[in-house]
Amino acid sequence: MSFFKKLGFILSFCLLAIIAASFIFVADQAPTKQVNASIADNVSGWAWNSNIGWVSFNCTNKACRNIGYQGNFCTTDADCGGAASSCMSDCSLGTNYGVTIDLATGNLSGYAYSSNSGWVSFQETPPETTFRASCQTPSACTGACSACYNSSNGKVFGWAKIINMGDNGWTKLSDDTDSDWVNKGVQINSSGAFTGWAWNANSDGTGIGWISFNCADANAGGCSGHDYHVQANIISQPQNVAVTQAVGSKCSGLKVQWDVPVTGAAGFKIFRDGTQIIADSGTCDEWPLTGGVCTNLGLTANTTYAYKVRACGDEVCAMYNDSASVSGKTNAVCEVTFGSAPATGICPNQINLSWLAAVGSPTSYHIYRCDITGQAAGFCDNEANYAQAGGNCWDTTSTSCTDEVLPLTSKSHQMYYKIAGYNNTVPEEGEWSDKIGPYVACPKKPIWEEVKP
Repeated sequence: MSFFKKLGFILSFCLLAIIAASFIFVADQAPTKQVNASIADNVSGWAWNSNIGWVSFNCTNKACRNIGYQGNFCTTDADCGGAASSCMSDCSLGTNYGVTIDLATGNLSGYAYSSNSGWVSFQETPPETTFRASCQTPSACTGACSACYNSSNGKVFGWAKIINMGDNGWTKLSDDTDSDWVNKGVQINSSGAFTGWAWNANSDGTGIGWISFNCADANAGGCSGHDYHVQANIISQPQNVAVTQAVGSKCSGLKVQWDVPVTGAAGFKIFRDGTQIIADSGTCDEWPLTGGVCTNLGLTANTTYAYKVRACGDEVCAMYNDSASVSGKTNAVCEVTFGSAPATGICPNQINLSWLAAVGSPTSYHIYRCDITGQAAGFCDNEANYAQAGGNCWDTTSTSCTDEVLPLTSKSHQMYYKIAGYNNTVPEEGEWSDKIGPYVACPKKPIWEEVKP
């Protein structure tokens, strides 16, 4: 077909003879399961090969047979340029099949169909090995194993089999050990679309060659006039989940973050210690969570919590995939609050401070001072402009102290204060309190005195 002439990608590969000579295929096996489609089949769409033509991954695909392109997608009859009969699915014509990705294991199963070559099985395992869970890792998927999807990197490894080709039907889906094929094998992107190329060839020189899974791939000829790709309606596992203390609520709040987008996810639900968060303070009980972050507030200080992020296909989570469990711990030392009359000045250069005991487990307190004299109005809003206070205001176990303000040359010196609890057993420092002030100690006495003449 003329379409294949557009596949310059094929000509650019120099590994044809290399791969063909290196592939060893095993005895044919008959399908072990009845070929049929069900609501569980979550893969659809079309792939293309120049020798066998269109390969359909689900009988529900609509094909526009009256214009000669069995692979065209038809959202409406008008898209096909014909009447309803021209857009009938294979299911309607009595051929029932589909391909499925198991979201828990990554295993592919079921059958695709080619009108020229018949069934393409995604669940045949070469007899020298049984399916291995390690097939989900790239390093283990370079040998003979059933087709499997690695949700952490979006790659599809292993083999499919064109049943009618017998020993010559084994089709490799990717091989990252080959420098010319690395990252060009079959993959599933963040929208669920398959991309890349599979390969069928044999040591005797026979085979159908490259199978394209997406017309938009480089060197695939483009999608004008023959728009096709294989599409997965799946939900990937949320990745890189992290739990940290919530800013401003380190003693009573944790922040949960994860990578987005996640293939197939309409939103996310958060589970803490095995139970979904549905009515807590913060944002982790909201639906849909889409931004990859939420806060869980109202927690107990100095406590460890375990979280899972559930990626859901809809609000009821009929189809979902859970992340790995990740734990986080609230601060042991909470924010300190100054009392109602926290400071008094003492001549010539001291300021007395007092505060309320912190909730949590403080073993001592740290006092920070900011001198705003001669500075802009917002100078002491920046925590970087605070320094350790003097006197006995550092690492004190009491709830009061006296700051030694030196030198103090005039009463224009104004001091703001913040305080943080500290736990030397954990060890950790709690969040700073709100600032108080400004407070001024008495200035030094002048070295001259004005008298009447």
